[in-house]
Amino acid sequence: MSTGCGSWRNAFLLLAVLLLASDAIALTILTDKLSYVKGDVIAISGACSAGNQNLVIGLNGEKKIFEEDIECSEEEEFSFDYQSSFLDPEGNWELRLSTPEESAKINVVVENKREAGFYFIKVLNPTIGKYSRAEKLDFSVEVTDAGTLVADARVVLWGVKGERIEFRNSGSGVYNVEYTVPVDAPLGSWKVLLLAETVRGQERIGGRNNELEMVIEKAPISIDVLEPKTTTFELGTRIPVRINATYFNGSGLPEESIATARVDGKEITLSRISSSEFAGMIEIEQSGSLEVEITVDDQSENITTKTLNLVAGCSVTCLITNYGLYIIAVVLVGLVAFKLFVGKVSYGSELSKLEKEKQKNLELIVSLQKEYFSKGVMPANSYKKNLAEYKARLAELEEKIRELRKKQENE
Repeated sequence: MSTGCGSWRNAFLLLAVLLLASDAIALTILTDKLSYVKGDVIAISGACSAGNQNLVIGLNGEKKIFEEDIECSEEEEFSFDYQSSFLDPEGNWELRLSTPEESAKINVVVENKREAGFYFIKVLNPTIGKYSRAEKLDFSVEVTDAGTLVADARVVLWGVKGERIEFRNSGSGVYNVEYTVPVDAPLGSWKVLLLAETVRGQERIGGRNNELEMVIEKAPISIDVLEPKTTTFELGTRIPVRINATYFNGSGLPEESIATARVDGKEITLSRISSSEFAGMIEIEQSGSLEVEITVDDQSENITTKTLNLVAGCSVTCLITNYGLYIIAVVLVGLVAFKLFVGKVSYGSELSKLEKEKQKNLELIVSLQKEYFSKGVMPANSYKKNLAEYKARLAELEEKIRELRKKQENE
């Protein structure tokens, strides 16, 4: 019975949710017309979402013309008037109503007005050419009306990412602003849109220049190696790597930038220890010449690599530390071989001496026999005594020679 009650309760809750959802008002955005000229008031209205943040945004491609946080009435309706000006870009505009959950949009066309082209905007600086991301550009323009300097105009440029940048009035019809090309600016051609306007009572006068064309390139990154300070190290040494990295003009890299060091096919990530410094440790695992590749990436496709050429050697201490067992084995084998060699040389030398003495002893026996038998001058007793001594010595030598040869063969 309780299970049945639970099922009915769940069904009732689901029905209530569906009813509430059907009562929710969908976002809508409307305008009083679909075509305007610069200087018109664009009346925007529609259905909004009470209790949420409601933003009305005007876009022309990447250019954000305006963004307004509007009030949503209890009836979940809104109205908002946007006063367009000669400082706004012409063309197709997308008007969007957005909440954190949903959005609605409408497209309108905003055309130029004759008076919006009266002023002549002369670009004094910079010139047409190639520029890098992160580069600071000093814009300077002169505004004239039929040759007369205009001293009370407002001048803006629309940045490469669609941001509105307003100039400061430097006097005598000259206007200046410093603009830093964003590090993630779109690469390639950028036609700079410059607009000017003066409002005098109900009259608007303006000017337009879209002739300055720039080419935006990737930003070079400067890498200054602070450590290591030498280029020669022992095998197995942990080497500190510390670098200072900035954009080519000294400006800082964004927080998400990454620096790495690669050696022997292994890569480590260097830790960021200050706004411009990165540090870490690498270990040399092979001797000889090697390259350490240090790469800095700002995560916006601006990447620079610098190569360090190092030399890893190995001292006696290093050899013992890294190849101790191998060295001991080699030394032992060498000692054994040396001992065998010395032994063989020693046996050979001793045999040679014994052979010479044996030969000399044989010669003495022959000489003794000649003296006794041929000349007959030696007494018999002396002959027998000397002959016995020579033969005894000869037998002794032959025994020693036999023993040495046996030892030599065994080793």
